[in-house]
Amino acid sequence: MAVYSLGQRATGFTNGTALWELRTAAAARARLHVVSLSASIATSGPRFGLGRPAAIGVTPTSPQTWLAHEPDDPAGTVQGALAWGTGPTAPARFFAQHLMFNQYMLFWTFPVPLVISVSSSIVVWTGSVGTSTVVDMFARGDE
Repeated sequence: MAVYSLGQRATGFTNGTALWELRTAAAARARLHVVSLSASIATSGPRFGLGRPAAIGVTPTSPQTWLAHEPDDPAGTVQGALAWGTGPTAPARFFAQHLMFNQYMLFWTFPVPLVISVSSSIVVWTGSVGTSTVVDMFARGDE
């Protein structure tokens, strides 16, 4: 199986929305090994959660496809999206939730990979985050 990674930066987002969506294609599923967030936060107490949205985002704007670690591996099909025509809906439950303070980095690792089904997604959801916050995100997985 080929291994892939993707890093993206989110700015200017609002509370109670998807910050980042990792989306699979119609013909492939993916296994997620690591998701990390790095932020320099002016306000205390922002929360981030990782979960499956009730509905995938529609019409993502400028999605980026994750990159293969081996140059000879096939191109990845998983896309990272930061904005949509209609955003993903809130997850009913979360695999993980964290409260961050000031400058912070967190890693969600999955010794047993978290599967993203065909034509589905996983989102990083925001709560109590100031709109001026900048968050760098990273994911590694395989498909």
